[in-house]
Amino acid sequence: MSIAVVRGGVVRLRSRRHAALASLAADGNATAVTTQVHRFQEFMTSSDVSVRRAINCLSAERDPVRAWAVFRRVHDSGARPDVRFYQSMMTFCLRCLPTKAPVILMAAASRRVRICDALLGTFLGACQSARPPMLREAFAFYDKFGAGSDYALHKMAELCRSAGRQDAALGLVLEAVNQRVALSEKSLSLFALCCAEARSPAGASVAEQIVALMLSRHMPAYRNRGMFVNLLNAMLAQGRVESAVNVLPAMEFAGVYASPTIYGMVIKALSSDERHAELAYDVFHIMVHRNMRRDPALVALVIETCGRAGRLCAVYGIHQHVREIALADNEEVVVALITVYGQLGHLGLAERLFRIANKSGTPGAAVFSAMITAYGHHGLLDQALQVFRDMKYEGRDPDQVTLHGLLTACSNAGHVASATAILSEFSSTWPNIQLDARHLQCIVDLHGRTGALNDAERLADARADLDLCMAVLHACRRHGDVDRAERVFDRIAALAIDAPLANVSQAYTVMAFLYSRAGRVPDLCRIRQEMRDKGIPEPVDETSVLLPKQSVGIQFGDVQYATDADLRNAHARMMDDLARHGYCPDLSATTELDLPNDEATRVVTHHSTKVALAYALRVLGPKDPIRLRRHGRLCQDCHEAAKSLSLIRDVYVRDTQRLHCFVQGYCSCRDYW
Repeated sequence: MSIAVVRGGVVRLRSRRHAALASLAADGNATAVTTQVHRFQEFMTSSDVSVRRAINCLSAERDPVRAWAVFRRVHDSGARPDVRFYQSMMTFCLRCLPTKAPVILMAAASRRVRICDALLGTFLGACQSARPPMLREAFAFYDKFGAGSDYALHKMAELCRSAGRQDAALGLVLEAVNQRVALSEKSLSLFALCCAEARSPAGASVAEQIVALMLSRHMPAYRNRGMFVNLLNAMLAQGRVESAVNVLPAMEFAGVYASPTIYGMVIKALSSDERHAELAYDVFHIMVHRNMRRDPALVALVIETCGRAGRLCAVYGIHQHVREIALADNEEVVVALITVYGQLGHLGLAERLFRIANKSGTPGAAVFSAMITAYGHHGLLDQALQVFRDMKYEGRDPDQVTLHGLLTACSNAGHVASATAILSEFSSTWPNIQLDARHLQCIVDLHGRTGALNDAERLADARADLDLCMAVLHACRRHGDVDRAERVFDRIAALAIDAPLANVSQAYTVMAFLYSRAGRVPDLCRIRQEMRDKGIPEPVDETSVLLPKQSVGIQFGDVQYATDADLRNAHARMMDDLARHGYCPDLSATTELDLPNDEATRVVTHHSTKVALAYALRVLGPKDPIRLRRHGRLCQDCHEAAKSLSLIRDVYVRDTQRLHCFVQGYCSCRDYW
């Protein structure tokens, strides 16, 4: 109790002290106001207009009416005030009357007073303190008086941020470059922040220019990690991933350590698009070369990216690397490797990794699912089901990936009964696993493969999904059902308003193929004219040859074929050998009108996949399998050519739909894709 009393006494003493201090402050303020009023009255009643006394009055003034009266008296008199008077009045505006700042600056300019950095900076500070900030007025006076100054540029950028108009600051960077202003670290960091906060294409473009100027030594590269991170974020926010890679050498040039986190940001952005797979691998290789920390998730991401792009040589390199850094047993990495090897036709390597994982202990559910999916890509339903049984025996619960792998196996094997049994088991045992678009596409493909087009169309109609409708359209192509294809095409056109042009182009190409094969020339002419009118491009005919140490891309009619005599000779020999073994070009594979048979034959036999096969035969050993990646669906004629060639050499072709394994004249897709 005594302690409580003492504490209470302390509190009462403190309260009295605060009250006394407050009273003193109030007395001091009153005295200051009285003094300021006295100064003001003395100045206004004096017969002599003294600029020095005016500055003295303004230095501590808080009242707008008195301050404005002092300013008008000096400015309207015959006195010749210099920049110090206008600076004092501008400081008052910053403090108490920001809306009058433009008037003060104009008055100074009218008296031919030099607008120095300090005066302009105080003016810009007043514009910033106004509510709302006076951005338009600031730019108007900056254009007149502020060009060529790092200080003014920095104040303008601060004002733009304060007004929430970071985009307005972006043009100032180019102005600084054009006027050869040496931007300070403080200013350049602020502009980098504006680029990031603008979250716009313009912000990304200015960030790109800043980095390019640093690398070319036309702009200082300061040792400021935050600045570089903001430049990087500005580019990544707008998908400028290739430009973002340039931030890494710029940081190195500036002597700034780029952490594994920064490298990871770049790699993740590159991995979002398989076209940048090679660049993602190159950035990852830099991390390896510098012995930087590589977490398993990042390693797995690079493996998956290279796999999607068909960069088999890169996958081999990463696989070797994970052995060296003891990541070979990491589940994320193992899952990525099994998945990619399954996608690219290396089933033996996928099985070997799965066996090693089993010997090391019971694999996780993701490892089982990856192996099931690998078997599914090859249409090996029995093996996929056996792994599924082992998975359940080991007490691992399946997930959506498991179900997708099993349905893929059923679809590629054309086994409706197994798919029905699997769906029934999942529905009763794991009801929380819901069917998504990937599962439904497997079911639509399965219906299409077995000729149940009514069921396929009904399922696609129920979901109004573009990919499902495309699956039905391809089923119509395979079964020659033109009437149904027209109905489905109309639904695709309605759904594809915001779809990528590649998807729309594929739908038009299928319809052109169907009309060509059915001999419906007027409809073929109409569909091709529609493509021209709507600016829909023809699909690019491109195939990549996956070699042990590199990938070689080949396009229809490209320069490589025209300039490489050895490739032309190898292609001619291959086509002659295929013809002797019964291959005959399917001229309906071209939808060009009025082509003579000789020209149509030349077009079909020079498809990129056939040229890629010839290239592979030329550069690979006599027993090496051929591995291709087709950038689009494999056409029927190229499929037949690969089947014929597989009598002497195993051929693996990964197209956008599935993996085709050609062995001894048969394909794992069973001629449906």
